[in-house]
Amino acid sequence: MWKRIKECASILVFAALLASPGIAHAATRQAPAPSAQEAAIDPEAKDALLRMRDYFKSLPEFAVREDITHEQVIDGDLKVQKLSNADVIVRRPNELQITVTADDGSDHAIYFDGKTLTMYLPASNYFAQMDSPGTIGAALDAADASYGVEFPTPDLLRMVSGLDFANDIIAAGDVGASRVGDTDCEHYAYRTADVDVQLWIQSGDRPIPRRLVITSKKLAGHPEYAATLTWDAAPDIDATTFTFAPPAGAKKILFGAPPRPRGTATPGQ
Repeated sequence: MWKRIKECASILVFAALLASPGIAHAATRQAPAPSAQEAAIDPEAKDALLRMRDYFKSLPEFAVREDITHEQVIDGDLKVQKLSNADVIVRRPNELQITVTADDGSDHAIYFDGKTLTMYLPASNYFAQMDSPGTIGAALDAADASYGVEFPTPDLLRMVSGLDFANDIIAAGDVGASRVGDTDCEHYAYRTADVDVQLWIQSGDRPIPRRLVITSKKLAGHPEYAATLTWDAAPDIDATTFTFAPPAGAKKILFGAPPRPRGTATPGQ
């Protein structure tokens, strides 16, 4: 069935793959028929995820630039695209810096030093902090669950922290050879209960994702999040990279609380 995907260059066959009665009949009499989920997962596609995960584990640190297109659905069914760039620096297992430049002016930076997660808003010179000892993945989960903080390509960051995305897939296949810019890649498609994910994984001995597209199936309009990724396996990191130093005049606010307009008195003053 995944051969058909390569021929048609389409991931629409997922539904046929999951429903096809012929898959189960391919088993020999000596072995039990695979479950529908097992039959829907191409072993080569799953192995590609595992190779990518293991390669990440071999990198003590890295940087990646993400050129992002993020769809939003408004008025029920109108899709609009928001553009941004994210520069991400990681030192495993518990240090992270993210700098986001957005087309709507919502620029922000995130710092995590293994103990404290800081979000800084340069336009207003406000910052908020929360205690979050542990790994990058744990900090992402805590900030998301407590305050709804969004991170660029959070699933990728969780994988870097040790999350095994392969455990959640219910269908997977190899779409075929492809290119992202000048880089030869293999194009894979994955399905989980909540999202469809496409990954363009670099060919050769550096199996890193060069592009990804995430389709949110449970959100109205099925918006997509797409990013093209440029990697640096030896970034310039110093003692200050992951620690936030408030700029002159910066004001600390609470996570989850909108900044007060300048000149507004604090309640009780």
